[in-house]
Amino acid sequence: MEMKTTAVSILVIIFISMTQVINAQGRWSGEFRPGFNIPLNDLGEEDLGLGFGFEAKIAYKMMPHLKIYGGWGWNAFETDTQDVNKMVDLDEMSFTFGLDLRLPMTDPPVTYFIYGGGVLGQIKLKDNQNTFNESSDYGLGWQLGGGLEFALTDYWSLKPDVRYRSLSRDIQINNVMTDVDLQYFAVGLGVCGRF
Repeated sequence: MEMKTTAVSILVIIFISMTQVINAQGRWSGEFRPGFNIPLNDLGEEDLGLGFGFEAKIAYKMMPHLKIYGGWGWNAFETDTQDVNKMVDLDEMSFTFGLDLRLPMTDPPVTYFIYGGGVLGQIKLKDNQNTFNESSDYGLGWQLGGGLEFALTDYWSLKPDVRYRSLSRDIQINNVMTDVDLQYFAVGLGVCGRF
């Protein structure tokens, strides 16, 4: 309940801030980024397969080359097993926040960027036989990433990037506390609009 109140508060603050766009043209940007995920560890005895997901975020330009961002994302993985009875799905839902540094080493339309920050996430596990469907509490993790931004117009750009993300949570499965350590590389292509 407390997490829902926090999420609603953040959305209200963002909405109120967006009403000031007339006075701050070009300082705000929004991005939608689908992509696929390459896990770096296993889920117990099972290998995690290639995952997929998306993220939506809003950023505010504090300085010419520095932005602060916040967003929400969802990523899903399946265990890489041939036995359907042992199949486990892992979902990660998280809020993200951090700093984004622009590196204009070339003339537009190409800009380099790096970013880093925190992940406030939750991990959910479920199996195909419905013997368990459990989720963790929300907790902190972190991410680092970078990529290129290709300007298409004055307001729209494409942003291919690669990021590393780490989130560890404890989940109780069949009355046994299990530590799930999720680490993966995510490769995506964001569509960014400035306003």
